[in-house]
Amino acid sequence: MLAIEVKLAASARNDHVKRLNWLQEKVNDNRRLARMVITSGREAYQRAFSE
Repeated sequence: MLAIEVKLAASARNDHVKRLNWLQEKVNDNRRLARMVITSGREAYQRAFSE
C-alpha cells in the first residue's frame, strides 16, 4: 500500500507526516504501508519512519 501527502512547503517536517502515521496505525493488519510526502522543494530525500 502507498500513502501520499502533498505539501507546498520546500521540505517535509515532522508534523507533515502525522496523518500518514495515523493511517499506518489504522491499517495495522500486517500490511506494510509506504508513506511518501511530496514537497515543492528542489531536492529529494528519504526519511526513515519510526514504526
